Amino acid sequence: MKNKKIFLVSLIVTLLVSSWMVTSVTATALSEETLPVFKVINNSERDVTVILTGPTESYEIEVGQGKENSIHVVRDKYWVEYPSCNDTLDFEADLTENNYTLQLYPCANQPSKLQVKSHLSEDVVFELYGYRDYEFDIEPGFNKVNLFSGNYTYSYDACGTTFTGEVNVGKNGDSQIYLHSCEWFQDPVRVYGTLNVVSFKIINQASFPIYLTLIGRENYLVTVNPGVNIYKLVTGSYKYSYYLDYKINTGTFTVTTGGTGSLVLSPSHVYNFADDTNLE
Repeated sequence: MKNKKIFLVSLIVTLLVSSWMVTSVTATALSEETLPVFKVINNSERDVTVILTGPTESYEIEVGQGKENSIHVVRDKYWVEYPSCNDTLDFEADLTENNYTLQLYPCANQPSKLQVKSHLSEDVVFELYGYRDYEFDIEPGFNKVNLFSGNYTYSYDACGTTFTGEVNVGKNGDSQIYLHSCEWFQDPVRVYGTLNVVSFKIINQASFPIYLTLIGRENYLVTVNPGVNIYKLVTGSYKYSYYLDYKINTGTFTVTTGGTGSLVLSPSHVYNFADDTNLE
């Protein structure tokens, strides 16, 4: 009878301990589930260890390159430190209410901004291809878009054509690009470079004025009087045409940066009048 009592007491104690352990484990699990989560997504070029330091608790979380990891933390504000691009970065993370996700990126591709200044008169779709691909709706005037730093090729349609090029977006968010107006591209300076105006000599060997057309970096229609004429012309190559001897005469010539050389307009026959003082 005594052994039965001992067995019964032992069974009751065992059941009580088991019940307490299950309740304790379940309470711990439920308590952890209600704690905020600090998550790290490591897209950098190295393994990292992130340190969280709070008023009462501190944590370390190791994350391999290209991996992610997360931990539950006591609700509080934490000072976060981690290595990045040969430096140590830190900031304060508020985990009193919500979860927090820290994303790490390659050194050349950090979150940044690009200023797009459009001189066009209509909206355009501005596409960028690089670390990530983007498509932005750009309005006339000043625009600022969010993207990652790095080298990009861009493309957009305007003025009846497709413009392409390259732009480097810096990490400081001050990078700029201009979308020029259609009129900007029609300026001869855009096509030929800086205009250089020099004096150029055009000689008319006819005895009457000749109307001369010049087509080149700038277009001219000038009246060339008999003799030597000096004109201010933009340097570069030109095509010319003029009417003389009952036909259109054409050709090419170059205005050099020094203004050397000349263009001679000569009729088929040049008449030399005799000097009356030599007549006998």
